[in-house]
Amino acid sequence: MYNLNRSFNAKTLQSLKLSCDVGGSITNRAVSINTDKDTASNHAEFIAREGFSELSEFQSVGILKTPDEIKLYGEFRVLVASISQFIEYYVDLLNDELLIASYYIVLTWVQDSFQQIPYLRKTGDYGTGKSRFLRVLGSISYKGTFASGASTISPIFHLLDTIRGTLILDEADFSESDCKSQITKILNNGFMKGFPVLRSMPDKNGAFTPRAFHVFGCKILATRSFFSDNALESRFISFHPKLGKLRPDIPITLPPSFEAEAAELRNKLLMFRFRNYEKYRDMQYEVDLEVEPRIKQILQPLFCLMQEDPKATNALTRYAQSMQEEISQDRSTQVEARVLTIIRSLWDKKKGVVTIKEVTSHFQTKYSQEYRRRITYRWIGSIVRKVLGIRTRKTNGLYTICDSEADRLSTLYERFNI
Repeated sequence: MYNLNRSFNAKTLQSLKLSCDVGGSITNRAVSINTDKDTASNHAEFIAREGFSELSEFQSVGILKTPDEIKLYGEFRVLVASISQFIEYYVDLLNDELLIASYYIVLTWVQDSFQQIPYLRKTGDYGTGKSRFLRVLGSISYKGTFASGASTISPIFHLLDTIRGTLILDEADFSESDCKSQITKILNNGFMKGFPVLRSMPDKNGAFTPRAFHVFGCKILATRSFFSDNALESRFISFHPKLGKLRPDIPITLPPSFEAEAAELRNKLLMFRFRNYEKYRDMQYEVDLEVEPRIKQILQPLFCLMQEDPKATNALTRYAQSMQEEISQDRSTQVEARVLTIIRSLWDKKKGVVTIKEVTSHFQTKYSQEYRRRITYRWIGSIVRKVLGIRTRKTNGLYTICDSEADRLSTLYERFNI
């Protein structure tokens, strides 16, 4: 059985490289305290203001997991090590994934301290551990809300708006196209504060009036496939199926002690929230990596939490770099990248005099067998002007790429890795 109260010796902590201490005078959103003088009355007031008692209906039916008291956890590094040990005992993850997942759990408990947050996702077919992943991580997340039992999308909007915690969701439970589109809407709006989803709701007279639903917050998902929207895909930290068999030491079924172990961690994580909400809300952290701004933006909260943990920071850095590489590879196969490749070849050969007719002709020669549609001057011209933002002018009856677009082209070459 997983031992929640296991004491970590210096060697264990050194191997985990988890080194961050909590202390000093920190002001919490709910109640101002000095963390060196925690009192039972302050804890009780904080729990009351968190509103857990008002959510008892959801707790009683297993939809929601909340703490029932505040419990001391010692140093931050010990808390993170306990989370890692808990997850590792029940879920089969790679080392980097385990570190990232552990800090993502911590992030859920201060998620409202940040302006934008990433989502965490486990991908794979059935039998790859997705349900276990959701159950284990959801059980120790901040207000972990298990919404997979919903028969329609409407309850999920209400749960998000009412509970304002961490949504735990299996995409496979929402296979209908309308439900998927609504889930996509939640995900597109829910990564950043200030973007509620508007829905028409009937009032007591039967008239429909618009209502804004709060959808911001951390979300832990399991999916078999990927979303078609590349912008949405970039909001996910994705763990893919491991090659080979699952670890044989992982329990096939969760033991009776699982719930008590998860509750113990939730109580300690509530203390972390109690002490650190204001600390992270006011903290500015610059991600110093050569990756796209979108990647920096979405991973910034995790880097902020990891800043005194070199091992975790390195793990997340490797993940950020793999995201950048994947984006670059995807772009290289897009029609825009193919058009740009032809433009660059012609531009270098002809010293900057390139017509849309020439680009279209070369595109037809190289790629005509790969497209069902007709490759026309108008289509290629539209990609050049409207998608890539390259200006053209009409010269001697032919549209030519302007000489002044050299800098724009250089930027696009770099963006599409050409």
